[in-house]
Amino acid sequence: AGQQGSLAMSSAGTLCKELTARLASIESTSALVADLHLLSSSDAAFLQPSTAASPAFAAAWPEEQQLDEEGMSEPFLALAAAALEADARVQKRCSRLVPKKLSEATFWRNYSSALHAVLFPQEPAVPAAGAGGDAAAAAESAADAAAEAMTKLRLSPSGEGGEGGAAALPAPSFARAAGDLQSSGALSREKVLRFATGIAAVLMSDGTIDYLASLPPEAMPARCIALQREYLEHCGIEQEH
Repeated sequence: AGQQGSLAMSSAGTLCKELTARLASIESTSALVADLHLLSSSDAAFLQPSTAASPAFAAAWPEEQQLDEEGMSEPFLALAAAALEADARVQKRCSRLVPKKLSEATFWRNYSSALHAVLFPQEPAVPAAGAGGDAAAAAESAADAAAEAMTKLRLSPSGEGGEGGAAALPAPSFARAAGDLQSSGALSREKVLRFATGIAAVLMSDGTIDYLASLPPEAMPARCIALQREYLEHCGIEQEH
């Protein structure tokens, strides 16, 4: 048993180092910055482990893992520092939720699983031909995972008027992917999956629903389409692809 515990600690520490290195490599203009900020926009990513993280995450960082154990404390402190530097709102979530809602160890494990899902996305296996039920289940699972990681949106001012001339709520906005957008050629499965699951989560989020409800009814369809086109650029795809 002691040998297994040491292996788990070593694996969790290695995982922390990988996440820290990945966070440090993110440029300020990267679309990942917006994805990280989406995680901290609600409590969801901190209260439950992400279902979008790879099975390897749960194996490397078990629920019973303590943050102050040998082989874990130093890598964890480095990860926490990198996470707070990347998104200061994480500290506010921690202060509000720990220990009232959950322990510090659980808080960081849950958030790290969400980080892992964003920074090291897993592409679902392609189902065998004829496995329609399995394909539908996989698609539903991917959508649920995206909804968990993208529960709420960054908001920016909107000048559109709502019913009776009242100002509409702020419109959702998305950071444009860094570099050149793909304007031709076949899209990768990974890119299509990111767009499809991501925009589904966006359109079903509380922020988007409240925003669309604040618009005149005749304006809602056009705005839904516009949001999808803008989200294409967030995923690195030219709108007119």
